[in-house]
Amino acid sequence: MIPVAALVGIMFVVVIETFAWSSLRIINKIPKADAFTLILVSVVTVLTDLAVAVVAGVIVSALVFSWNCARSIHIETDNTKSNETSRYYILHGHLFFVSSTDFKRLFNPEQDPQDVYIDFKYSRVWDHSALQAIDDIATQYANSGTTLHLLHLSPDCAALLDNASQMVESELDPDQDPHYRIVIDSEKSKAQKN
Repeated sequence: MIPVAALVGIMFVVVIETFAWSSLRIINKIPKADAFTLILVSVVTVLTDLAVAVVAGVIVSALVFSWNCARSIHIETDNTKSNETSRYYILHGHLFFVSSTDFKRLFNPEQDPQDVYIDFKYSRVWDHSALQAIDDIATQYANSGTTLHLLHLSPDCAALLDNASQMVESELDPDQDPHYRIVIDSEKSKAQKN
């Protein structure tokens, strides 16, 4: 009963009124990743439909977030606890599949002293890639003759580590150690509980 031309006109008015035109004025002031996401969602909406554009925007935003989290991982040396025979590292950032390679690059077992402490108090271990990275670092330190001590790891992380589980040490105050869980395969978790 309603002419198609009238429906098209109504849709154009809705689009013009719904689109945030002010975002075009600030596009060169916002982060490049946000500008890219904004343009991508707009183009995908025009070419396909809004649902596909929303999914594309969520995927791009998740990838950008993962990349930013991976770039923020770093260590600092605690000079108050370090000396000629030991070095005390404090890890900052999220340790997961995107940041695990950068995590392994932070350490140099050949140049570190006899005892190395890695404190995870300001870090979070998220997945199996992170656990594998910790195991790899533990193996490198063991091969170089250095004793590695891992502090403030969750008990679940310690249980899932292969090469590094015996290196996990608890502080005198067990409330300082985190109590988060790693998402694991249910069959593997059952086997480890037995």
